[in-house]
Amino acid sequence: MKNIKFASTVQLLAILAILTGCQGNVSSQEQIYLGFEGIRIEFLRNTPPPRIFEESQFPVVLRVRNLGAYSIVKGTEKEKEKYALLSLGIEKDYNSFVGLEESKGRVEKTGIESQAKFNLEGRSITNQRGDEEIISYTLKTKKIEPQSERRTSTLLATLCYPYKSKVTATVCIDTDVSGIMQKPKACSTSDVTLDGGQGAPVAITRIETRMLPAGDKIKPQFIISVENRGGGEVIKDDSIDMMCSRDIDFPDIRNQAYNTISFKAYLSGIDEKNLLDCEPKLDEKDTMPYVKLFRRKDFVRCTVKEQNAIAKNIDAYTAPLNIEMDYGYTNTISANYIIEKLS
Repeated sequence: MKNIKFASTVQLLAILAILTGCQGNVSSQEQIYLGFEGIRIEFLRNTPPPRIFEESQFPVVLRVRNLGAYSIVKGTEKEKEKYALLSLGIEKDYNSFVGLEESKGRVEKTGIESQAKFNLEGRSITNQRGDEEIISYTLKTKKIEPQSERRTSTLLATLCYPYKSKVTATVCIDTDVSGIMQKPKACSTSDVTLDGGQGAPVAITRIETRMLPAGDKIKPQFIISVENRGGGEVIKDDSIDMMCSRDIDFPDIRNQAYNTISFKAYLSGIDEKNLLDCEPKLDEKDTMPYVKLFRRKDFVRCTVKEQNAIAKNIDAYTAPLNIEMDYGYTNTISANYIIEKLS
């Protein structure tokens, strides 16, 4: 009997260990899609140095880290190439570029001397921290005015990159709009609040559910609230190159590129047939809905299409609502240093 009891205890411990391991994996996966970070940028310590002599070379080294859940990777033959850009702005009266250190297949030059192009993996089950990259420039100071002993100069490092926010929320489809059915329901219509983010700087924060009567059917409608919770600015996903090219100046076009997000929502699957009809749209000819942030917030109204309306005699049920947002993101950091005369 003792042997039998011992064997049962061992088996129980083994089962508990397996269950604990499974729960840990689920928790890790969920953790990836939390937070409001995208790519973070920072100057490494003492780069640039706090004091530099005139006509001297000096390093500027930056670390970029993808702390979000979306990977910026090179596209295939069928997909458009995705990349992030880092543009370094200098005061050209007092500084000049010497070079950018390339890393084959990782950090590359573009046609603009101040600009680096790179890819960066996001967080994943196998890479909980996300990837990082070191980008190194060499600059040179120029002579300062004869009457000056020193001059304070400023560097601006601007990062522009494409990103995506995704979420799947469980919503209740309750065909009893008037609430007259007496039998128990599998669920009841309620709003969904999403406080933790989706592992990206732009977040879906709330989903309001409505059931619109349509004859003998109903059309579920969702009011989806969106917010920029990161430290930078949202730009259109096709404006990455323009917004990070300091040698190009189109003020009106730049202003139009800010705060615009492409948007898609699907109910009960992510096939084209499950795509919801979302408003507003960019223009009458454009079928793509968008979010135009005002004071970092906005909402989109998405409704089931006419052909997918749901019969009123169907019992209440839960369904997945899948939401995807594509956008660009940009943020800028600065560093000051002093240029001193040689003698």
